[in-house]
Amino acid sequence: MVLSRFRVPSICLLYLLVICWLLPLIPARAQNYKPPFPRLVFQRPGGISGGAVQNFFSRYDLAIHGGAGINAYALNDSIRRHNPETLILGTSRQGIWPGNPLWPPGTFVYSAYYGTLTAPAQPGDTQIRVNSTAGLKMNSVKDDIYALLGEDDWISFTSYDDTTLYGIPVSADYAINKEHPAGDSLRRPIRFIGFGYIHNLTPFASDVNGQPFWAYFIDQRFTANKQDFSRFDGVFYDSFRFFFWSGEFNSTVDLDRNGLDDMSEPGKGLNWFNAQWAQGIQQMLPYERQKFSALNPGKPAVIAINMGSAQEGDPYPIRYCDGMMWEGYMRFAYTCPELIRVNQLWEAAHDSVFMMVEDYVDRLSHSMDYKKMRYGLTAAVVSGAYYGMTYGNEYSMSLYYDEFDVELGYPTSIGQKIPGLGDVFVRFFDHGAAICNASGRVVTVTAAMLSGLPGYAGPYYRFLGGQRNMAGTSERKNSGGLFDAVELYGELGGVPKQNIGDGILLLSHPDTVVADIIVGTCYYNDTSPGTARARFEGAFYPVQDKAHENSDFTLRNRCYSQWVSSDSNGIGYYYSDKRFGMGSVTFRPTIGVAGYYEISEWHPMVGETPSAYQEAADVPFEIVIANTRKLSGIIDQTKNYGRWNRIAILYLPEGTGSYVRITNQCNGFVAADAMRFRHLKRVTPDVTPPLRPEGFELIR
Repeated sequence: MVLSRFRVPSICLLYLLVICWLLPLIPARAQNYKPPFPRLVFQRPGGISGGAVQNFFSRYDLAIHGGAGINAYALNDSIRRHNPETLILGTSRQGIWPGNPLWPPGTFVYSAYYGTLTAPAQPGDTQIRVNSTAGLKMNSVKDDIYALLGEDDWISFTSYDDTTLYGIPVSADYAINKEHPAGDSLRRPIRFIGFGYIHNLTPFASDVNGQPFWAYFIDQRFTANKQDFSRFDGVFYDSFRFFFWSGEFNSTVDLDRNGLDDMSEPGKGLNWFNAQWAQGIQQMLPYERQKFSALNPGKPAVIAINMGSAQEGDPYPIRYCDGMMWEGYMRFAYTCPELIRVNQLWEAAHDSVFMMVEDYVDRLSHSMDYKKMRYGLTAAVVSGAYYGMTYGNEYSMSLYYDEFDVELGYPTSIGQKIPGLGDVFVRFFDHGAAICNASGRVVTVTAAMLSGLPGYAGPYYRFLGGQRNMAGTSERKNSGGLFDAVELYGELGGVPKQNIGDGILLLSHPDTVVADIIVGTCYYNDTSPGTARARFEGAFYPVQDKAHENSDFTLRNRCYSQWVSSDSNGIGYYYSDKRFGMGSVTFRPTIGVAGYYEISEWHPMVGETPSAYQEAADVPFEIVIANTRKLSGIIDQTKNYGRWNRIAILYLPEGTGSYVRITNQCNGFVAADAMRFRHLKRVTPDVTPPLRPEGFELIR
């Protein structure tokens, strides 16, 4: 027998040994705290709901979630395996809750109400009598049911009249825990318009264990039983106040506990309160940055906050934080030009800035309002901010657009107004430009208007996008070709913040940009904008997404693509078995750019564990293009759970005439969750002949 083999020269073996020895010493690539534009953010305020959340988070440059404990840390690890560049911030919230032993009574802010018992109270009492309840009432917050009896006895109640509080629990939490004589005090903590009750960061707070409360507050959040921030790249405060506005308190305020309302007491008022509050904030945030730096030596410690709107106010927020969020884009902002101006102040003050615009739509049809998305995205891009679009104003379900995959690179100019057009902004980048129409009127921008501006490096091109035909002719901004002029929509609202705008991203070279088209079981985050969700016929049944966030990570089925029950009717995936009767599922994408597409299938386990049900290894599928069946085969659903499994690469024409269909005519349970259609820009056969082999010999 004659065999052939390659002989490896000895010098190559030496090089190989040296590389293997050095490999552990080569540091992993550091995360990019200044990613190219557009920069994308997705914040999910709550914890880590069910489903394949890591796949959604990893598509973004900045991911923010409120999870803690083993589940959240496993999620972070999974996000980083998908995308090592994604920066992950852990959500924290200002505010504390009565009754928690971590928060002594002296660390709350109280109203000016000061009642006294007119009769003794003891454990088991369900009502107490006081001298008066005038001033006890809080304003329109449903869980303002707590009061402090004496110095340290937290109670709850359900109702009251002029002299009596009713509905106190007989036992357990918020019951009267000890005897109180007549004359003992009754106080009310102030509810924070956000999360929890106002924690007293001012000099009037009681020290705890010899620490100022602002330091104790941070230490408690950094302990292992609260949140391991070493598993995050920074902190994001969801609902934060550097200062308060008039009318934000839901009652009177009495920091110094003299029984008088600070808002109306001579010599005090809102400015006085904010000055006391600022003393704590300006010490708390640097202390928190020190804690982060100790946890993650050599890495930036990112501190970002959500105030609803990123107001400039006193400049100290810029000094103590790395970024702020405009929640809902124009939901809390005042005007788009002002948003851009404030973002630019932050960008100029920071080497790495984390200004964020978290936009949202509240109806399914609005997810295809591409000008709304472009308006928010381009406002963010021209001012150096991250951008995200969600469904619902709880910001818990992501929407993904073609523009998100555009590669603009890094800025070569600041955002600047285009002369003669008013509030119409442009910013130039290594690989293109962004234009934002914030004028409130329809404008036409021409290439000639851009040439000569600082940073201009035209000519520029529209990219060819897959979503360009989704909403009529007026929306066809991404039609490809050399850019000469564009009409950008604008409309004045009832107030300036309600103005409607538009925008466009341009490239320095012709390109096709088609975001992955996903057809899933629900609209919103697991079905792409402009595409209908999967169609079910016959015996397929939904599995509810219970979103059981607190169960053991290892016991959960995290392999389905839907992940939020509250905004999606709770559907995680569908399942079937041929014993139930005939059933089929059709996944029909809307193709905006004809070309070759990689078609991949996603399935979860059926049930919560691998052994719960026996999935089928022979799930039939067919792919139909223009009413012609092009391919058929089977999918093995006994393995490769929770990942994309390629089943074909085929040429798909524009329109909705192509689809993938699966049926339940197989041996076992079938899961129907999602299909992905990934556009392949360049599919060319490899016709290059292989190199002639060298350095081999025949061995007998």
